[in-house]
Amino acid sequence: MGLAGNAGRVRAVVTLITSALVVLACSHSNGGSSGPPTLEDQCRSPCTPTKGHPCGSPDHTECVSTCVSHIEGRTDKCRQCILGLSGWHGTTCSCDKALGGFGNLTCTDCTWVGNGNGCSTNFASCSTASACSGYVVIEATDPACAADCDVAPLTEAGAESGPD
Repeated sequence: MGLAGNAGRVRAVVTLITSALVVLACSHSNGGSSGPPTLEDQCRSPCTPTKGHPCGSPDHTECVSTCVSHIEGRTDKCRQCILGLSGWHGTTCSCDKALGGFGNLTCTDCTWVGNGNGCSTNFASCSTASACSGYVVIEATDPACAADCDVAPLTEAGAESGPD
């Protein structure tokens, strides 16, 4: 067997070792366990406004703390409801400026709840000013979440509603 035969074996061994190293590198953990998200992690999203949100980039520390106190000990279904309706609230409006200095053809008003928004288009002007109204963390007794949280909803007067 000459040098050409050895080169083929060397190339095969190098390929085998390289393949093993690639598999090992791809399956190696960084040592940390990701685990399920903490309550703080769950609250960080609704308490941190996204780009374009009227509240900009406020300090979210107090919002996260309040949020954690509202979802601690709750079921997954209840937590999802509270988190889905909580966060920074505000309004934005933008107009197309299609007519230049003469005005707009359409404007889009958006109401923000957390990091989601609902928008409507109207003609020529904004019906609301862009503003941040602060953060809101929904209570489990809020009528929107009470059923998911297995609690009696509070009415506007603050009394629990239910059968007499």
